[in-house]
Order: sequence, then structure tokens, then C-alpha cells
Amino acid sequence: MSVRAREEGASRLEDIVDEVRSGDSTHREAHAAHIYFRSLFGSDFTRDDETPINAALNYGYALFLSSVNREIVSRGYLTQEGIFHHNEFNQFNLSCDFMEPFRPIVDRIVFDSVEGDFTKDDKLVLVDMFNQAIPYRGGAYRVSSVVSQYVKDCLDALSRRLSVDAIEPFDVV
Repeated sequence: MSVRAREEGASRLEDIVDEVRSGDSTHREAHAAHIYFRSLFGSDFTRDDETPINAALNYGYALFLSSVNREIVSRGYLTQEGIFHHNEFNQFNLSCDFMEPFRPIVDRIVFDSVEGDFTKDDKLVLVDMFNQAIPYRGGAYRVSSVVSQYVKDCLDALSRRLSVDAIEPFDVV
């Protein structure tokens, strides 16, 4: 996919931002995801296909889900009851909520690294993402440390021990 096509996709995403509503009642978030993934991985790409790219994305997201699960449970909370995720068959609704901001880390690694088949080496690159440094709180911290602190802050906000506005943003790409 050309740089121009990606820039057009980014422009379309910027246009949609103000149209997204809580609960995605207008389906704009779903439409944005469609544009986003096709801009990254090609105009024929869908998240439903069994492809090496989807396998890599799913693997990376599962790693983050596991990491967030561990942080939530280690702090004495349950993972089942979510904020925005409410699927009765999903035992990790809260974890799914908390891992959302980290998804672009996986997307970037898969975009940069996975070509052709999804290999053992690709898996190792995804596992290693937790050792990579990202900007956070005025410094650079390992992703694993940022996950830990972010989950703690979110749980503190839910318990009203911390203002939601006090949760530090982080740069994932």
C-alpha cells in the first residue's frame, strides 16, 4: 500500500473521530477500525480472514491480554466485569478494556515485521515488545512497567483513589 493511500486513510479517520459515540451506537468506531486495518495492511485486508497477519495480531493481543490479566488479578480484582466490554462469555472484559491503548504497539510490530508466514521469529519479536522502552511520565520505560502502572492507575481511578484525569498517557508508536 502506498504512503498516499495510508495518508488518505489517516485523513478519513480524523474525519470520523467526532462522530464516534459512547457504545458505538453509530458504528463509527467499527467503520474506523475497517479503515485503519485496510490502511495498514492493504485494501483487501479484513480481521476475519485466516492470514499470517491476523495470526500475528491475535498472538500479540493475547500477550497483552495475559499481561493485563496478571496485573488485575495480582491487585485483587476480577477480570470478568468490564467497563465497555460486557460479553457474558468473555472472562476478561475488564482486561479487554484496559489493554485497548496498547494495541497499536502490536499493530506497529506486525506492520514492520511480519512478511509472508507468521514464524517463530515473529513470535519472539512480539514477546520481546514488553522489553521495549516507550515514552512515559517524562522518561522511557519498558512496556511491561507501563502496563503495570497503567493498570494500577486505572484500578485506582475506578476505586476513586485517583482522578481519571491523573492517568498518565503514553506514546505507543
